[in-house]
Amino acid sequence: MAVDRFGNRLGKGGGYGDMEIKHLLYEKSISHDTPIVTTVHELQIIESVPIEVHDQKINMIVTPKEITRIN
Repeated sequence: MAVDRFGNRLGKGGGYGDMEIKHLLYEKSISHDTPIVTTVHELQIIESVPIEVHDQKINMIVTPKEITRIN
């Protein structure tokens, strides 16, 4: 639903994206270097997304106008 330029994301609730990322890391199917990408419209990039302890970050944002890599 929304992301910020720090890699935080706000989904539709339920924590399914967080669970998927954590599971793939646990299974070693991905590493912390694996690109975790979201596609959004520019309007969905906000200044700050509220975060909780269990939240997993993304490291790339793709919009129709730009690709942003988050370190």
